[in-house]
Amino acid sequence: MSVVESWSRVMNLLEQHAPVDHEDLPGPATEQMLAAAEERMGLPLPQDLRA
Repeated sequence: MSVVESWSRVMNLLEQHAPVDHEDLPGPATEQMLAAAEERMGLPLPQDLRA
């Protein structure tokens, strides 16, 4: 199962069982946020996390 498929399952379950928490989640990370995370960690993120 891909990261996208796994995250989709998590989001669907959260929406069904914890809708308030689901609504509180921020949207996807921006390219700037991803670049900053990579710089802090000192390594690139896997491409499927950028989907």
